[in-house]
Amino acid sequence: DPLWVVPEVQEPSLIWAGWSTESVPAGVLAGDVVELHLRGAEGPGRLELFMTDPVGRPIRALSSTDPALGSYEQAVGPGHHVHANWAFTAPGAYTVTFEVTATAADGTAVGTGPVDLRWLVGPVGTTTGLSVTPPSARAGEPVTLTADVGAEAEPDGSLAGTVTFLDGDAVVGEAAVTGGSASVTTAELAEGAHDLVARFDPDPAHPGMADAVEGSASGVVPYT
Repeated sequence: DPLWVVPEVQEPSLIWAGWSTESVPAGVLAGDVVELHLRGAEGPGRLELFMTDPVGRPIRALSSTDPALGSYEQAVGPGHHVHANWAFTAPGAYTVTFEVTATAADGTAVGTGPVDLRWLVGPVGTTTGLSVTPPSARAGEPVTLTADVGAEAEPDGSLAGTVTFLDGDAVVGEAAVTGGSASVTTAELAEGAHDLVARFDPDPAHPGMADAVEGSASGVVPYT
């Protein structure tokens, strides 16, 4: 079956995800360890975290569906930071929840979290809608074109990208997506009928956005 994997080995075009306990001094925690708990992974598929041994065999660490792999014991102190393979079974948006617990040297329970990490596993489809105001106008009057852009499984925050507004093949204007929408106002539409379209293109400079999110276009909006 297909998998979507963020690899343990660094790949410059992908996020390199892991965790670190290097800042925790030795002797502060009982046993010099913490427990990393995967509390949940809400999304369209499963999440499996695993490392590989020197000959490439998998070492399972955490699983969103296997109760025996809900926690991972991590040593603390200098030199202890970890990368893993993050394997997802389906594309889409995920909320992955972690919590860290430990016991202090004096026996006190300590910890941090829960913390939600949002993952966008691509490609995720988008939808673009177009509205035009006023419903009609005289030549030379201002007309506002507004695009609403959303994802099939929309992540927190707005999608990064640009909407190009078209009148047939001619560009009317461009605007960045902010809070899921973009708009332009023009007074340059000529007298007559127009076929208006909004096209969303993900921002190629945004980390991961161009690979994880697909562009989309609205239907044609006839305008006079």
